[in-house]
Amino acid sequence: MLNWQLAHHSLFATLPIYQQMTPDEFRKACDDHLFWCYGTSAIFQRRERKLKKRREWITYLGIIGPLVIGSVVGAFGKDWKIAEIEVLPILVFVASAVGIAQISLSVWALVARWDEAYASAQDSVRANTTLYNRFKSVRDFTTNDFQAALKEPREENARQEVLDLAQSITDGEKRYAYSASMKYLGLPCRTCQIVPTGKKTKCTSCGNW
Repeated sequence: MLNWQLAHHSLFATLPIYQQMTPDEFRKACDDHLFWCYGTSAIFQRRERKLKKRREWITYLGIIGPLVIGSVVGAFGKDWKIAEIEVLPILVFVASAVGIAQISLSVWALVARWDEAYASAQDSVRANTTLYNRFKSVRDFTTNDFQAALKEPREENARQEVLDLAQSITDGEKRYAYSASMKYLGLPCRTCQIVPTGKKTKCTSCGNW
């Protein structure tokens, strides 16, 4: 099993630089990077999905109110009544409430920088996926000079690490990354000894995210 320690996640530590590497050490270093890159990518994929959904809600709420009122007036006229009750004033009230909710969400999105966070999450997913593929290629096709083969990918990883660190990774997200990597690789958690399934558990290592 790969030796994952949350305190020594690729986002929070630098791997030791080997002066000379055996084939086993080389493969272990590559496997560690694959594990960390996949988990880091999973963190930002999850963030991207959440932020995408929130931004969609803002757009939806901004359109639905005027659209419903316009459709009703166009189809039934502004004097449409149901059981002698005028419908238009009710719709205007509901649309106004929806509009207030939309404005509130828009202000929250602006203050919380959702657009910036969404773009950063997308960039991190792409970068860590690229790194994952690079380390996999290096691991599978390098036959000699292990140190030289790892030099450029590790330098690129270090640059991406700085960018990812700026995104304020939470402890819960670290556990999610660990769980996602263990699930993907089919490895048992070091604490509960169960292969994660993608569902939340009470385990202090692969659950509670």
